[in-house]
Amino acid sequence: MRRFLCSLSLALAATTANADVELGAYQQYQTRFGPAQVTGEIYQQSLSVLGAALPVETDYRWTILGAYALAEADHDWLLATHHHGGNMCGPGITVIRVSEARVQPMGETGGCEGALRDLRVYPEALELDIYRDGMRQQFTTYRFSDEGQLETPNELPFASGQPAGAGPEAQRWIGEHPYEIFRHADERARFLTIMTVEEIRDLSTRIGPANNVIQRGDWVLGAGCMAHSCNISGGVWGIRISDGTPAAALLDAGRPPVTYGAEAGDPVFRGWINEHSNYEGPPWTPTPPPRCLPGRRGSISLPVGAAPSCRSSSGSRRRRSPSSRARSRLSWRWPVTRWPRPTRSLART
Repeated sequence: MRRFLCSLSLALAATTANADVELGAYQQYQTRFGPAQVTGEIYQQSLSVLGAALPVETDYRWTILGAYALAEADHDWLLATHHHGGNMCGPGITVIRVSEARVQPMGETGGCEGALRDLRVYPEALELDIYRDGMRQQFTTYRFSDEGQLETPNELPFASGQPAGAGPEAQRWIGEHPYEIFRHADERARFLTIMTVEEIRDLSTRIGPANNVIQRGDWVLGAGCMAHSCNISGGVWGIRISDGTPAAALLDAGRPPVTYGAEAGDPVFRGWINEHSNYEGPPWTPTPPPRCLPGRRGSISLPVGAAPSCRSSSGSRRRRSPSSRARSRLSWRWPVTRWPRPTRSLART
């Protein structure tokens, strides 16, 4: 006789789970109305609930994640997922409503998304908040009910009101993966003093495979490269311990580093860049910051997401004719190529 795990999460009212909900991984599971199990061999697996095969896709592997319900409800919410077996990210979470009279697949969340941030159970609905970026700042709210599946994009504030400080607030990252700083709003606020939101996101995509953060002299230093493109794109960042000053650089094969921050030329940080750059041309100099970007002088001068205002030395807004703007577009070269940010699968850390 097969044994079925029963750990149904019950609640007395509409509930919310804490951030980053921990899901299980089961081949058999016991709902209040009967068993659910994975059926079939590898490459041909499917799901069976209450003894009946579900009309779901056959795949390399299926996994039951658990079930949730309100104590007084006449149904359970069963969660499961499947994968094709390759090294690419797979589909999302399949949601199934199970009652004594009916087993009904309700829908599936999007593929290549991140961790489950939050889960809420209502009398007639289930809501899931799932991160859609590695920073865990943007997420999608999925709602499953008799009205169908609804998806609503949401996000947390990109930066906190107060940037992270010096000393322990810089040293806390030593030994961590260098991507971890991008998941904290106070660190994003720190780097927003020298970079735009888009530049910070660009840097974060370049911190994939990496060694842990180290301390070198008065600096905490992190570096990495873009997953599947380590010989093409990389990024480095640093935080000076004594005053919390940040610096960063984007690295592209065969090109001088594009640096950010007034202290990017500090000998320690400059050496850190050279260790991770394959540029072999003439000696490079720190990239001068564009005058019109917000926050370059050490403070966040515009609300997050607000467009910067470029002004001339006299303080008046620059006005150019259409023909002048066209000539500028032909002659100007941005210091780093802007590729669309790829959608990435996120590993739980």
